[in-house]
Amino acid sequence: GKLPGVKVDIPVLTPKDIDDIQNFCCKNKMDYVAASFVQTGADVQFIRKILDEAGGQTVKIISKIENEEGLANFDDILKHTDGVMVARGDLGMEIPSEKVALA
Repeated sequence: GKLPGVKVDIPVLTPKDIDDIQNFCCKNKMDYVAASFVQTGADVQFIRKILDEAGGQTVKIISKIENEEGLANFDDILKHTDGVMVARGDLGMEIPSEKVALA
């Protein structure tokens, strides 16, 4: 379930995600990859490294902000990502509803 205000201590990419990025996304020269539960700029840098290692230097990263941690680190994420999606429905479970519109 949802744990409001708790940093989700899961890697931004699972081993399967890494395999999909390197062996499908990069090999097929995709334009974008969208990453769920991005919480820090370091998460985006890690995704970039995984892409670059497989020849995906031109693949753009869209970071999905889904929790309070991602929102708190928004400026840092913005420095490294190519685009952002804000999951307001998920955030509505994480932060007080009156703050969702401001996200």
